Amino acid sequence: MKKRIILSSMQTVAQLLKQNEALFQVEAFLPLKPALARLFDETAGGCTGCQRAKILNEYRTVFDSALTSLQQADKDKIKAILNVEEVCYYVKNENGAFVLNCA
Repeated sequence: MKKRIILSSMQTVAQLLKQNEALFQVEAFLPLKPALARLFDETAGGCTGCQRAKILNEYRTVFDSALTSLQQADKDKIKAILNVEEVCYYVKNENGAFVLNCA
């Protein structure tokens, strides 16, 4: 079985970026940096979800764009940094359904 990471939500990506700052080498993730800075600033003082949902919602389109703009070189970089064989994320197909995309 292949070792893979599923980038299923902005919260998942936020935690990965917080734990692995080397992921900011992936150009597609750079626009998420302000959102993550706000997210972690809001919660740093022990605040459990004070503005978390609002911040995540504000950056939803940025997050979606970051995932859909991933190029193969970006995916290869993510795989190398996280030591996984596959990077997966959900994309919306033409019918509006979310489909798991792995590379």
